[in-house]
Amino acid sequence: MREKIRFTMLPFLTMVAFLVFASSCGEEDDITSEIKVPTITTLEVSEISHTTAAAGGEITDDGGVDVEARGICWDTSEEPTVNDSKTEDGKGLGSFTSSITGLEPNTTYYLRAYATNSEGTAYGDIISFTTSEIKMPAITTLEVSEIAYTSATAGGEITDDGGVEITARGVCWGTSQEPTIEDSKTEDGSGLGSFTSSITELEPNTTYYLRAYATNSEGTGYGSALSFTTLEIKLPTITTIEVSEIDQTVAKAGGEITDDGGADVTVRGVCWSTSQEPTIDDSKTENGTGIGSFTSNITELRPNTTYYLRAYATNSAGTGYGSALSFTTLELETGTFTDTRDGNVYNWVKIGNQVWMVENLKYLPSVVGPSTNSPTTPYYYVHSYDGTNVNAAKATDNYEKYGVIYNWPAVNSGNICPSGWRVPTNAEWTALTDYLGGASEAGNKLKSTSGWYENGNGIDLYGFAALPSSGLSSDGEFFELSSKWGYWWSATWSTSWAAWSRNMNSFGNRVGSGEFTRRESGQCVRCIKNN
Repeated sequence: MREKIRFTMLPFLTMVAFLVFASSCGEEDDITSEIKVPTITTLEVSEISHTTAAAGGEITDDGGVDVEARGICWDTSEEPTVNDSKTEDGKGLGSFTSSITGLEPNTTYYLRAYATNSEGTAYGDIISFTTSEIKMPAITTLEVSEIAYTSATAGGEITDDGGVEITARGVCWGTSQEPTIEDSKTEDGSGLGSFTSSITELEPNTTYYLRAYATNSEGTGYGSALSFTTLEIKLPTITTIEVSEIDQTVAKAGGEITDDGGADVTVRGVCWSTSQEPTIDDSKTENGTGIGSFTSNITELRPNTTYYLRAYATNSAGTGYGSALSFTTLELETGTFTDTRDGNVYNWVKIGNQVWMVENLKYLPSVVGPSTNSPTTPYYYVHSYDGTNVNAAKATDNYEKYGVIYNWPAVNSGNICPSGWRVPTNAEWTALTDYLGGASEAGNKLKSTSGWYENGNGIDLYGFAALPSSGLSSDGEFFELSSKWGYWWSATWSTSWAAWSRNMNSFGNRVGSGEFTRRESGQCVRCIKNN
């Protein structure tokens, strides 16, 4: 019985063992056949620009093991691989998007998606695409406005950057019909959009051509050329202000500039003459610059004289004038009187509030030669006369022309001027020069119009007729009659041995003052009337 059972089980066990072995072999065959490279599809290329694009892929089967890398690869060759340019866009199954950069403009590329697992790298279909071509910018020139003498306003609008960044923009201009950035230009930022340009340093009354420009890496694009003409600079517009405060030798006037003509007024003032249309070649003032009103002080006029005056203003176009106005200076107060002591007749003139003799004093009660001098005894001299005969001294030309030379004791005696007259004090001399515009200018207005060395004459506004009358030194010698200097005493002493005096010369317009004139010296005298 037992032997029968054993015999029966043997075939069964043999069959089981075979089935187990067969099953084991089948599993190994299945594992080996399931591992493959991934299955991947290339997605369409999009967002194509000059240097970039977008693409991607979709992995539908990882081939039985994990996808370790995925992306797209590209090249200008028709079968790009991962050894060419590529992206790396994660791992695993599914779809992905790739950003492609660093491309060259206007170039055809070939692209395909890839996926890599342990079995290898699989590729999707190859797709070709061409990057965009870089072009010069598209720009429109805006109208020229605010046209002035040397400036204007314009601008441009950039509607297309040509595919790359606008690095410079502005307007360019010149007198040729197609200006470029090699001509004058503005620089008004970068990028797309509109801009405004300020155009300066133009020439007046000139036709210019202008166009907007924009520059990118491809080059410079220009808008249409427009022409414009700057305004013509004209003479300033000026009105002459009425003449006022008219005196014997001075007056006041002015002007108002309402339009500078388009260029800066560089000088303005009034001009005058005895002719009816004075110009700046005649006498004139200079009263600043620019537009607006101004006041002019008119000096060195002749008494009792009719003048014509007009305001002027000068710019780069020339000089414009206001209307001419006429005015007449006041007549001088003048007269004569006779010195009852010797019968000499003297002329006088009123200058300001003072009345002055208009010639040197000729009172000569006695006369001595130049070697006779004293700081205490009054002495009287006639230039170049060396004697004691009064009549002989009076008969000389120098007596008639220059009058008498007095030492300080004679001046200080208080009786050399005629009755009602006196030797002027130092303060009265100063009042005179102050009235005439100051010591630095007074000499020109007091000196005679002839007789001074090398035409160093004055204009003698008041008929004061100061001549180069010379004098006597403290050493007892007459100064040379060189027509270079004139000397006059004041009645004011300075020290125990010297007194104040005044002098004029042929080398300038000043009335000088001497504080240390020795009392034994000799000088001429101009008398002033008592108040």
